[in-house]
Amino acid sequence: MNAESPYTKQLTFVDQPVRLISGPPGSLFDVNNLIKNPEEFRAKNTLVHAMVDFGGIFEGLVGRDTTPWEIEGAKSNGMIALEDYYPKARELATGLGNHALQAIRDSRFYANQQWAEVYRQYVQDAYSLLNSHAGRFGADFPDAARVSFVRAGAVCTRLEMGRGQDEEIAEEVLVNTKRVHPQGSPDTHLAVTVKWYNPDRLAELVNDQPIVISDTVLASGASAAAFVLACVEQGIKPAMIIFKTVLATQQGMKLLSEAMKKMDIRTFFYTLARSREMNPQYYLVGDNEHEEPRVVGDAGDALDRFLPQFVRSLD
Repeated sequence: MNAESPYTKQLTFVDQPVRLISGPPGSLFDVNNLIKNPEEFRAKNTLVHAMVDFGGIFEGLVGRDTTPWEIEGAKSNGMIALEDYYPKARELATGLGNHALQAIRDSRFYANQQWAEVYRQYVQDAYSLLNSHAGRFGADFPDAARVSFVRAGAVCTRLEMGRGQDEEIAEEVLVNTKRVHPQGSPDTHLAVTVKWYNPDRLAELVNDQPIVISDTVLASGASAAAFVLACVEQGIKPAMIIFKTVLATQQGMKLLSEAMKKMDIRTFFYTLARSREMNPQYYLVGDNEHEEPRVVGDAGDALDRFLPQFVRSLD
């Protein structure tokens, strides 16, 4: 598909201005000249359907969230961390954190088949535990469409649903989101590109419907925010978003909850464990209140070899 010239529209997110840059409806445009370090885009090309420039909106999430986590208060606001209720969840999250630290310290682990298989098993076990307790917390949404952020999200969706690695899922929206830094901005300013893989099904599966987003981690929440804003620009808005993740940052959950509420979208966060610290690159670096690691490393690299073959060929 040929690239078109983009246009820019001013939107708001948590009452702050953001820029949505896109081509004509259904058309791709090239972000090569809009982002820093396009050589690090890690795709066959830099063609996308939209880019949402958030500026410095997420800067306040960097560092450690020192706000005390009140379990009952969080529950009443639709935020459930399973480790607050079950020791097994805390044990699993700590095991994954220690395993991920190996690759954070030495990136050669990402290329190690055995290390990757252990990582995937931790994620699979996390979803098995989340599913086994979903009824207690009202977190069971078997008929909701799934939105998968490529790469790790496509793997997580299949683990969450108990599907085969290469299985195609009829009620799945596949989206490629990439976190980038706009030209001429500080490195702590974020933008997210959005590329639809089945745009013809967006309205059918997403508009006024509950959707489930499964992923290894909800960090800043920028990818989910960009997805929603790009949908809304097309007149498509989910009724509710269920975030089903292995880890989620406390500050990311709070910000997304506030943002989606302002857009009249309900949220429910159902995660194995909480993290409370991000570095200026928006990666998890911290621990929990028990000084147990709450990190996942680069989940896309860790799970890349388990990506469905048909998804790998989409670009």
